[in-house]
Amino acid sequence: MRRRGGPEKLLPGAVLTLCLAVVGTGYAYWNGNLRVEEKLSTGEFDCTFSETGSVTAEIRTADGTETEEVPVQVSVDVDGKSTALTFPEGVPESFLNGEKELCIRCPIAEKGVKVKTGEPDFTKEGEKVTLTPEAVYLALPEGIYTLDMPDARFMTARTAEIYQSAEETDGTLYACLYLRAAKEVEPIELPEQLAVTEEQLTALPLADCDFPENGIWVSYAFETDLMLEQAQGGRSAETIGFGALTVYAYWTDRLKLTGKAAVHFPVNLLLYDAAGEVIPDGALFDDRATAANARKSQGTAEGAP
Repeated sequence: MRRRGGPEKLLPGAVLTLCLAVVGTGYAYWNGNLRVEEKLSTGEFDCTFSETGSVTAEIRTADGTETEEVPVQVSVDVDGKSTALTFPEGVPESFLNGEKELCIRCPIAEKGVKVKTGEPDFTKEGEKVTLTPEAVYLALPEGIYTLDMPDARFMTARTAEIYQSAEETDGTLYACLYLRAAKEVEPIELPEQLAVTEEQLTALPLADCDFPENGIWVSYAFETDLMLEQAQGGRSAETIGFGALTVYAYWTDRLKLTGKAAVHFPVNLLLYDAAGEVIPDGALFDDRATAANARKSQGTAEGAP
């Protein structure tokens, strides 16, 4: 007696079942939905000018072998994000000639993530900043006067290159700024001599400043941003795939610095009286200057320890 459903009939059914199983499994694999949720935090990276520590400034040669400290007055904004520097005694002409550079060191307070430190790269071209002339002063033994109509050559803007770095000294973080006056394509020829009559001098307003040398002083102002980069184990911002704007906010903080400094020009000054005679050095003929000097001397004596 012949059995039903022999091997020759079972084999096609088994193959069909196996095919359906494979197709069904593949369909489920390719259409499955997986959900992954994750939160990313960069930490706090906030820098301000520090209230502790001192801002220092010095004139030095490019190799740092010769340095000369420059007095500086500091005014930090309420939020600590900007500061204004004033150099009451000015800076020497050697800075403007490009022979020496002005180095400024500002203490920085860092919150959370640390700032990346390192030396400035002087092999590259520095960022350009404009030194804008604001006032011209006539410094004499009896007083300092503001020239209300100075020679236009004194009011020519200059250019300086800026190099920045964040450096740590004795456990204190400093934002360092190096200013190097750029060489002028066409040298500015200043007058060698300036003649002023007694009448002209007494008509000039007295200036509330003091300079260590007699002659012409031009006050320049500049403004720049200090960029501080977040330290991240040697990784660079380009390796982080968050997009340009996110990377910028993630890696840097910006502080604003403004400064005013007068530069001395060795111009020979000739003072004439009403009779056309040269007034000798040290002669007192302006009562305003005499009174102002008396007040300064009295204030110095009262403030002395």
